[in-house]
Amino acid sequence: MATDLLNAPELDAALREAREAVEADAWAALRGWIFGKGDPLSAARVAVGGALAAVVVIAVLWVGPGLSPQSRPNAGLVTAASVLTEHTARAQTRTLTLADDSLVALSADTVVEITMSDTARTIRLVQGEAYFDVASDLDRPFTVATGDMMFTALGTAFNVDRRHRSAELSVFEGQVSDGVLILEAGEGVLAGPDGSTAFRFDPSDGPDWRSGWMEARALTLAEAAAQLQRYSTDRLIIAPSAADRRVTGRFRLDAPETALRRIADVHGLVVERSESAILVRTADG
Repeated sequence: MATDLLNAPELDAALREAREAVEADAWAALRGWIFGKGDPLSAARVAVGGALAAVVVIAVLWVGPGLSPQSRPNAGLVTAASVLTEHTARAQTRTLTLADDSLVALSADTVVEITMSDTARTIRLVQGEAYFDVASDLDRPFTVATGDMMFTALGTAFNVDRRHRSAELSVFEGQVSDGVLILEAGEGVLAGPDGSTAFRFDPSDGPDWRSGWMEARALTLAEAAAQLQRYSTDRLIIAPSAADRRVTGRFRLDAPETALRRIADVHGLVVERSESAILVRTADG
């Protein structure tokens, strides 16, 4: 394989182009210095930089196109021994395939930092919500960190929703440890600064957000609005007097205003709309 690469005509062409580029750049820099438009240090930097670029070309060809992320069928591929930050915009979702074949599905307005090494697989959920379908690898633990919480997969599929002061874990397959408990499929925990609350759910359909729904389990109105905000181009504003109202129900993520109006009807709240914002408040403000 290595011999074929060294003898390949593509390598000769790449080396020739790299050499010509180095010579052209170096000569341009030196000519500028000669005519008073540069300095010898800059000229040296250009020459050295060009030589390094040639080395990079050789290295890429030596490794081969098979390891290039652009050549893989999934554009979101994360290669081994790498650190990568990925994010989605509002109302945008996407799925990443990691080098170990694990899948990471990002909800809208979500940011993750992915670290892959020979000894560990670590995802930091900076904001938003993500679903993880983890490939088993006993030699490399798969851990999701968000805020002060850490969840370690034991060969499984699970969802993590990061909120302002808490994080909700829902296990859909296998087991996940939160450092204290081991949760099975159909079990979840809402962990925050005031403690943890366990709950059960039906794991058969996967996370609700992937099918376009938000399942609110006694969320505050502020928390529910924060989830809806991920899918809304309008700014959603909850007045302090209404922020702590508890919301339970199932709401369409692609219709945030409709969801807020339904919630407002139940709680006797007022919804006001401007050109780019939606305000929910109590009748007296």
